[in-house]
Amino acid sequence: MRIVVVSALGRVIKDKKFPQRDRSNFRDKKWYDFNEFLFNWNQINIGAFTIEQWFEIDDPIFGTGNTEVTISLPPAYEGGSPTTVKITKQEADDDLGQTIVQFPDRIEQVYGISYINFKRK
Repeated sequence: MRIVVVSALGRVIKDKKFPQRDRSNFRDKKWYDFNEFLFNWNQINIGAFTIEQWFEIDDPIFGTGNTEVTISLPPAYEGGSPTTVKITKQEADDDLGQTIVQFPDRIEQVYGISYINFKRK
């Protein structure tokens, strides 16, 4: 798995590839704890939300080229302009989707994207 976290201001603040995990860790509504500290949420530097993009990393034998992924961000503040951030991924990696995580969200909030759900603790 890989996570890319982009701040409301359009900066990549985390791009992390996690060690390989068996698919059975993610089936039947099972939770897997990556035990990864993402960041301290300083609203002045990050903004009121982040965009999280998730990928399933596949073996490079299935495709060795890179491809570009665009992450679109709404305006960081009222009257601001939308922003886009471009990142690259391996051609074979599966794009699991993205979602907005907002600063005032409850800690129990479950975020659902295509094939996985994730939450903070």
